[in-house]
Amino acid sequence: MSKWQSERSIHEMLKDTPPLRESSDSITSGTEPKFPTSRSMPFPPAYAPPDVSQNGAGSSTLLRAGSSKLDAIRNWGVSTYKCTKQILYEKLGKSSRTVDTELEAQIEMLRETQRKYAGVLRLSGALTAQLAAAAGTQRALGECFAELAQKSPELQTQFLYNADTQRTLTRNADTLLAALHFFNNSLATLTHKTIEDTLLTIRQYEAA
Repeated sequence: MSKWQSERSIHEMLKDTPPLRESSDSITSGTEPKFPTSRSMPFPPAYAPPDVSQNGAGSSTLLRAGSSKLDAIRNWGVSTYKCTKQILYEKLGKSSRTVDTELEAQIEMLRETQRKYAGVLRLSGALTAQLAAAAGTQRALGECFAELAQKSPELQTQFLYNADTQRTLTRNADTLLAALHFFNNSLATLTHKTIEDTLLTIRQYEAA
């Protein structure tokens, strides 16, 4: 740069500088002095920090969900380990068999119920057999009264009345026998099938 160019630049800078009076007036009045600004270098915008409130809430929710899942897996692992250890000790004879007192009480109650139902079924079967025999006797007796009514005209009215009575008793006995047969079949299914299958499942579970 030549001397003439440097002197010219200094003169141009002095021209752009505000007068001393204006600078002093701005200082005494409290206003900002007016300095020339370059249009090629704008001031950067104010920095605004990102909003992390929603992201923070979502992260905390994910952390809580992950923590609960980890706790569930840990508890399941501990429980499985204890159960497996107890089963192995029972198989090896190093520990007594685990017994659920409430479950054992319910199993014993089921066995007692089965015994009672079996007793009822036995008595009902005996009643059915006796009633069937009585119905057969009443049917035969009614036929005898009907024959006597034909052979004894003087007692025909009484014999016919007795014959009709025995026939009525026989019909009622047949209805009762049908109900008893249905009751016996249902009770036999409950006693010898349903309850027995339940007890068999329990025995297989205990043996496993």
